Amino acid sequence: RGCRTLHHRKGHHADPELDAVLRDAEAFARDDLARWLAMGDVLDPQEVERIAARMSDLIGIDAGLLRRSNGRLDSTTFVRELLRDERKLCGHYDASLTAIDPYPDRPTYQGPDPTLAAIDRYYTGAIHQHLHGTLGVESDLDYQLLRLDINKKWKDDQRKHVFDKTQGAMDDLRYGMSLNEHMKVFVCHGYYDLVTPYFHTERLVGLMKLTEDQKEKQMRTRHYKGGHMFYSWDASRKAFRDDIKQLYADATTSAE
Repeated sequence: RGCRTLHHRKGHHADPELDAVLRDAEAFARDDLARWLAMGDVLDPQEVERIAARMSDLIGIDAGLLRRSNGRLDSTTFVRELLRDERKLCGHYDASLTAIDPYPDRPTYQGPDPTLAAIDRYYTGAIHQHLHGTLGVESDLDYQLLRLDINKKWKDDQRKHVFDKTQGAMDDLRYGMSLNEHMKVFVCHGYYDLVTPYFHTERLVGLMKLTEDQKEKQMRTRHYKGGHMFYSWDASRKAFRDDIKQLYADATTSAE
């Protein structure tokens, strides 16, 4: 969250450059924050004070709130608290975007997400134009970008027990990469995305036990300025296009 804080000129950063802030935040998450989350009140109170103050400098949230939550700050609290003094909310999908908090007097977050509210009509209009104008699809049905009523109906009939966890794909990915040395994996994120944070991917990739050859030739991670739909930023979309062109070029060359 350090990069989102930097974007809004919050927190205190020794080096205001994005790359430097990301390095500091990643190092903090792997070391001090991980230790605080694992040890909790076992840590010396002065050490907790130091870590909370450092975390506050990085993410711009009051150290007292961080201590009360024991360092566990969910994204909903973050997007409401970061710009509370300006009565603004950050976007979950792109924390660089903001909206006025319509309910600052209420204890919980009930405002709009500025990302979805701003972008959904553009994508909806574009897909309608493509379907009806370009492809010639004839239908009275409306395309809707998000259907929360349908989202609530999703079920997993294979779940055997209430304590069953969501199954990840990392084991299958490692298995596939070991079988096919020509397989290329490209994972990308927007730095300001709070829904699928880039650092989660970096952490999981670091736990995959890939060989140096696999890291160099098969796995590639790239991250761009922007949020969940980082390609809505012109510079990020162009950089993404160039990276994908290079990915395909490398994949077709290595398979020959």
